[in-house]
Amino acid sequence: MRELAEASDAGRIIEMFGSGTAAIVSPIKLIRYVQERDPQTGEAKRFKDLHIPLDPTNTKSQAGPLTKRLSETIMSKKLNPVALVSLFY
Repeated sequence: MRELAEASDAGRIIEMFGSGTAAIVSPIKLIRYVQERDPQTGEAKRFKDLHIPLDPTNTKSQAGPLTKRLSETIMSKKLNPVALVSLFY
């Protein structure tokens, strides 16, 4: 998480999404993680929010260009997500 937070702070994250075997592609726009826990209780004391850009060219967009492309390809062709790897390399 430290490396991801550093990349976010430096503006190096372009887009992020999650995908699974159900052929769903979900954009990620926020990651909240615990930076510090109470050593006695284990309860979260300090959080950090990483805001992930969606589409810098369209602030109303709910997904970035790569996320949209993957989702449209999967939905239009009903392909297995594993088979898509070759389409994007």
